[in-house]
Amino acid sequence: MAILMVSSLMCGKSQNYFDHLKENYPVYGFTLISGYADGAADVLQFKYSKSIFPQNGSSKQFWDPKMSWRNKYLSGNPNLGPKFMGSKNFFVPLTDGWHLSKSIRNYTWTGAILSYKQPKKKWYKLVDFVLISITRTAGWHLANETLIRY
Repeated sequence: MAILMVSSLMCGKSQNYFDHLKENYPVYGFTLISGYADGAADVLQFKYSKSIFPQNGSSKQFWDPKMSWRNKYLSGNPNLGPKFMGSKNFFVPLTDGWHLSKSIRNYTWTGAILSYKQPKKKWYKLVDFVLISITRTAGWHLANETLIRY
């Protein structure tokens, strides 16, 4: 129903809206990747044992959240302090898969925000909101479909 309503809204001024949409293609690419990265982090956190990660020979130490959180500490021990300068903050994406996925989510979401071109007509913002939300959700579901073994 919502897609039909969006389509009918676009038909009256289709060329104008589609010109705006073309200007914002990077936003949709960034948004899809952001959703996928967020989905990947959720798979790691909540469904690691059902995911492709334990089966594909990848490093459990990097991908398994039950173990990988210790990678930022010297010898895996929080009492010994950080493994290297920045391992607990700036360089934490290099220490484990969950932080890497969340960082990709954040960086690509920032890319989407920075590349967004404001529309000339105010109602376009509503259509953009719907399409961007659908795109991000599609990325999240794509991660769940491709990273979980059923």
